[in-house]
Amino acid sequence: NFSAEVMTNFPNNEYLVENAVKLISSISSSSRYQGMPQLACCVAPVIAAVTKYGNSNTVRVEGNHALWGLGCDPRNRIAIFADPNGVKALESSIYVVSAERTLI
Repeated sequence: NFSAEVMTNFPNNEYLVENAVKLISSISSSSRYQGMPQLACCVAPVIAAVTKYGNSNTVRVEGNHALWGLGCDPRNRIAIFADPNGVKALESSIYVVSAERTLI
């Protein structure tokens, strides 16, 4: 996946990482692609992005949506919870997502 490669190769470029997370969020949230094991390569880069750029609400919200979308596949869900920062990424993003939902 191109977005996972961008996040892996340019982890210090917040703009690229943010847009890659948005793309993965859109793809993984699409009902057409939910549960696809081919997206497993995106799990670790999304978790890394959410934990590294936790100060960016966009990365946290889109990262949360991406992780939930990726988690539709059981193998990806296992990878999320097996990652030492997987639960931390979900926890840090849940507050921003819930705050966004109350504003709408």
